[in-house]
Amino acid sequence: MKKLLGLLALTLVTSGVARADQDVLKSINISTEYRQNYQDKTGDDANGIGFAGFKKDNRGKTRVRNIFSGKIGLVDEGGWDLTFWTRWDKDQHRNRFNGQNITQYGTYRKTDRIYSKLGLEKKLTNDVKLKIRWQNDTYRTKDLTTKETSTTGIGNEFAVGPTFNKKIWRQNVTLAVEGVYFGFKGNRRGEYYLSGNDFKDSKVNGWGLNADLEVSNNITKGNWGSLDYYASFNHHYRDTNKTQKNGKKGKPSVYQDYYTSLSYTTPSAAGIYGKVVLENEFERYPRYYWENMFDVITEAGYKKSFETGTGKVSLNPFVKYRPYFRDSYKESGKDRKTADTNEVRFGLTVGYSAN
Repeated sequence: MKKLLGLLALTLVTSGVARADQDVLKSINISTEYRQNYQDKTGDDANGIGFAGFKKDNRGKTRVRNIFSGKIGLVDEGGWDLTFWTRWDKDQHRNRFNGQNITQYGTYRKTDRIYSKLGLEKKLTNDVKLKIRWQNDTYRTKDLTTKETSTTGIGNEFAVGPTFNKKIWRQNVTLAVEGVYFGFKGNRRGEYYLSGNDFKDSKVNGWGLNADLEVSNNITKGNWGSLDYYASFNHHYRDTNKTQKNGKKGKPSVYQDYYTSLSYTTPSAAGIYGKVVLENEFERYPRYYWENMFDVITEAGYKKSFETGTGKVSLNPFVKYRPYFRDSYKESGKDRKTADTNEVRFGLTVGYSAN
């Protein structure tokens, strides 16, 4: 918490002394969140399905998530903005079911995943932006038995393309089209159906195309609160001419990700609010696996903002409870598996936006 607030204070001081010919900090957001999920894992009939209480032995994955993001206006670079975003997940997995592993996460281990994006964007028209980005996905694992830590995967992507924003039939519609070059090592696969480990020297590179569509809007709003929806439909084509360890050439594939959510937010009372979200996400890697995730998330929080000499600071402490999460998935050549979890979350988001 002290680090988070200290970083924000440094940001405000820096932005307050900036000259007109200097690059401008437009926004910055910092969030930290603790998550603990629970699953039916104790007793002779434990099968990972249904709610079995908040018992110590029912703990599954513990996650500490930190996200840091922002935007800087580059004054001398022709109207370009620099964007940055980093998510750091520190996980501990406890997924042993009477000696059997029935989830895709393995058993007792710790993992670190640092997922970062650095980009440039430029407004071409009122409805179109040109975006250039690089993203890195680094995955590290610590075996809690041997105490050994190793980097098990690194992924990189470079992408460029336009993003279109338009009101269509009163709906907010965004379409992003990108050309992509990718390279992966170890267990990282990005949106390709094979990982680096499937290829010679445990690495692979290739090219691709992205087409990401988002649609959102407020359904209705009144003194009772607000009802909103959001949907995204992502299609990512990937191809490579590299040879797998089994001697076969890697084939082209199209990764599909379809996400929908419906949310209700209560009216705010002195900054205190409540929220309920229904979510469903379907992912599919052709020739590899498909996964469908449905959950219900409840949230209570407090929002407060205040003006400074250069912009606005916002604070949002929150508590979330996910009473239901069902994850069904099937890998190629294997039986379908289903697991239920419920999860407790709490955290804090701090933001700054320039005037």
